[in-house]
Amino acid sequence: MAGPARVDVRAGPLGDALDELAREQGLEILFSDELVRGLRVGGVRGRLTPDQALTALLAGADLDYRVTRDGSRVLVRRPPTALADPGDGAVSEILVVGRRTQNAGIRRTQNDIQPYKVAGPRELAMAPQDNLDQLFRDRMPSNGQVISPSQYVLGGAAANSAIDLRGVGLQRTLVLVDGRRLPGLPTLNAGFGQADLNAVPLGLVERIETLTATAGGIHGPAAVGGVVNLVLDRDYRGADLTLVTGLSSRGDAGRARLELRAGFTPNDGRTDVMLAGSYAAARPLTAGRRDYADQSLQRQAAKFPSFYLSDATARNAIVVRSWGGEPLRLDARLGGTVLPSHFTLLPIGFSGTDQERAAVLVANAGKLSTEQPPGLAGADTSLVSTPRSGSLLVNVRHQASDRLELFVDGLYLSNKAFAYLPQSRTTTPTHGDAGDNPFANTVLISFPVESLVRKSQSSVETYRLTGGALAALPGRWQAAADYTVGRTVLETRDDAVRVTNEGIQLNDLYLALWYGATGPSPRPFVLPLGDYEALQTALGAYLSPYGSWSRLENRFVNAALRAAGPLLDLPGGPLTLTVLGEFRREHAPATQAYILGNGAPRATPVLERGVEVRSAYAELRAPLVAQDAALAPLRGLELQAALRRDDVETTYPLNALRAGERPPNASARHRADVFTLGARALPASWLMLRASLATGESPPDLRHLQEVLIPILDAGLVDPRRGGRSTLAEGPVTQARGGSHKVGQEKGRTLSAGVVFNPEGRRGPRLSIDVSRVDIRDELVSLQLTPQAAISGEALYPEWIDREPLSAADAALGYTAGRITKIYSGFGNVGRTRAETVDLQLDWTLSPPPPLPRGQVRLYGAATWQPVLRSKLRRGEPWLDRAGYRDSPLEWRSVSGVEWTRGPLSVDLNVQYLGGYDLVYSAVSVQAPLKQPSEVPRMPSQTYVDLVARRRIDLPDGGRLRSVDLRLAVQNLLDASPPILAEAAHMGYDYRGDPRRRRFELLVAARF
Repeated sequence: MAGPARVDVRAGPLGDALDELAREQGLEILFSDELVRGLRVGGVRGRLTPDQALTALLAGADLDYRVTRDGSRVLVRRPPTALADPGDGAVSEILVVGRRTQNAGIRRTQNDIQPYKVAGPRELAMAPQDNLDQLFRDRMPSNGQVISPSQYVLGGAAANSAIDLRGVGLQRTLVLVDGRRLPGLPTLNAGFGQADLNAVPLGLVERIETLTATAGGIHGPAAVGGVVNLVLDRDYRGADLTLVTGLSSRGDAGRARLELRAGFTPNDGRTDVMLAGSYAAARPLTAGRRDYADQSLQRQAAKFPSFYLSDATARNAIVVRSWGGEPLRLDARLGGTVLPSHFTLLPIGFSGTDQERAAVLVANAGKLSTEQPPGLAGADTSLVSTPRSGSLLVNVRHQASDRLELFVDGLYLSNKAFAYLPQSRTTTPTHGDAGDNPFANTVLISFPVESLVRKSQSSVETYRLTGGALAALPGRWQAAADYTVGRTVLETRDDAVRVTNEGIQLNDLYLALWYGATGPSPRPFVLPLGDYEALQTALGAYLSPYGSWSRLENRFVNAALRAAGPLLDLPGGPLTLTVLGEFRREHAPATQAYILGNGAPRATPVLERGVEVRSAYAELRAPLVAQDAALAPLRGLELQAALRRDDVETTYPLNALRAGERPPNASARHRADVFTLGARALPASWLMLRASLATGESPPDLRHLQEVLIPILDAGLVDPRRGGRSTLAEGPVTQARGGSHKVGQEKGRTLSAGVVFNPEGRRGPRLSIDVSRVDIRDELVSLQLTPQAAISGEALYPEWIDREPLSAADAALGYTAGRITKIYSGFGNVGRTRAETVDLQLDWTLSPPPPLPRGQVRLYGAATWQPVLRSKLRRGEPWLDRAGYRDSPLEWRSVSGVEWTRGPLSVDLNVQYLGGYDLVYSAVSVQAPLKQPSEVPRMPSQTYVDLVARRRIDLPDGGRLRSVDLRLAVQNLLDASPPILAEAAHMGYDYRGDPRRRRFELLVAARF
């Protein structure tokens, strides 16, 4: 139990006082509005334990509380009513505590049967305040994300979240808000991707429940690798205004967010209304504001000069190299000097005579530029995407009667980003006889083009509107019905400039440089080794605008009916059951994407697709043995069983689009019967044991199902099962590329077991150790086979080949199969992924003895060790090891810290540790010669330190302003730099680090 601490709760309505105590002490206090309506309390101040403070608040009221095995405090009337335990029972949270939440899922805790990680108000108050994606990167060790969408500027501007639990794939991590799905992101050539959470303001999040295990038996399709559930804080009365602003220690990368929230009741508590909104924006951070690219170029030049010369990244120089790799030789008119290297450079901005230019080229032989060029050709491009987001939440709850409650909940999220993207330098050959070539060699000349600019923009808009009713049923049962409509719109646009190509094989600029003349149309001469300003001016005549634009939409409908309650009383508590019937539809209507170039935009059809899911689910929790039972090994024994059936129908275009026609739609149905089974026991008050087995399935999407049919014309194909005869000689054969109508669902399974020491965290540290194994079978993988390879591999993959029935005449000839009619070479259920992990969590609250400062100290930590993450791309092939490589999750990640609290003041020191990894891509793990540790370069581990101080200032009673919260954070306190990679084309730094370096953040929250 936590020791005494400073408590300062003001007088007022009991509900508000309980909320204030919960925020101040980091408690979970659960109660319904009916229990506290009309009750007022006096203030509570002094050095008290949390339970002493709660008892003092309830003095005089006909109320008591009990502590669940998960540490939550649940208010009940005296004598205690037989409510189902919201921390333990299988009862949806919205059904148990009604108007105090909109979370439709069962309340999960860190002492649950399955190994959940729960970040509550206390953790979120001290966490980074950028966005949820950054929060998961910094504070969730089990997140296997390597690069965030905002960092991957080479792929275009983006600011959406991307959570990859265990590193098994974004499409296998399900994200929820209040236990309900958001519309997924629509895609051009697939189905619906992971929903975007980044526009959700952190100040509105009550807690985050994360399960890094398969949960298809509870949450349905896509929950193969894990689930993240954001529970928003909708139970609020009063008003608050929050401003968060931040800046790096270098005076750039500024960010700001404004949040407003107001809650009120117009009719003495029978109706509650809450409104909340936010707006956040950031200033651009350009590549030239950090030295990552320059450092990377220096490493490339020193270690990989041949790679440096062939790489397309722009440099702050004009680089010349011989076409064939022979030493450069000046033209005879310039003396015919042979240079001691096959490459040299001319500084940007050089001016002088031909002889002076030749002398500089000779002097710079063998030298390489290691700086970015100025302007949008290099230094002014975006290091990360620049985000801008907004949100709006409206929640109305009305108590129509003692047994019926109605609610409407609306959520709108807008997330936008832009970036100026790095462009490739222009590298073109110049013939040895060209008039402006100072060399006798045919050379390759590389130079930056300042006006070769690409601006990328993206926006994600999501809304979800839910209406429903909660009803009290006989036998202490509750029911809820809700209907949701929603939509996500993804819009992307690129505005760029490219070298003009007027329909000839070689573009104009190429010809102008090759011959040292103008292009086929009257354009100026291009002299790369002449006057630099004149070069850039001349280049403008060879450039033209180019770009693309698309707007994709996902229309979302969800209807659900829930019921929950106790079935009977068992020795350990009520046997509780939650049942659910649900229908969900996501539909992307047909639209067009546009290529913007010379003349009118060119439209490309984007075909209609959709998915309908019908689900039935039941979860049973059976506390079989009381915690004080005589048989110690079985004390507190509780069983969990969740069963779910999902019937998924996917609608997609039957075949690839052909000129002048739109293909008809086809549909594929897949049924999944999945489950979650688990148990936990508390053989001693200081020990809890738990174990679970869970399965899940994920249906194929558009890219997996849609076939691209082409006739095979290769007369050299032979069929070994028909005497080696030519396949085409027996009749036409079709090849199916892309997807396949035959593919099925991916199947996941997780087995986990854990031990929790001191589960309630009383009088000592709470420590949990959980071991899990995730196994994904029938993984959808692109076969990438030639037709002959598919025929030769038929014994291993018979589903790749379609044949006619074997006739009696063919059997008499010794043939073992009918003739081939169709060969599949696209996606198939042929892969497998396995992840094995150990997760540790520590939480220890104590009061330090004198002479240490008085107050409360909390030690906390979480670590993930993932020694195994391996994939098999096809049957019969070796395992591909993926853990601990540059493109994969790390083997070790951890977060730890110490938080000191004294009354309204809290100070937190947090350390994030990222283990080292091999500086090669995971594909080399199947290459035996590269498995020797001495042959594989190693990236060292990384450590980042954050310091946060938070102070609440309570104001005198009677004023409108009740309190002010101040929070000052220094992230990356020691200004540690992300490690540098010898790849300037990828921004030059390890994406697991934050390119902003040290930064300061100030939060001011005023409550009225």
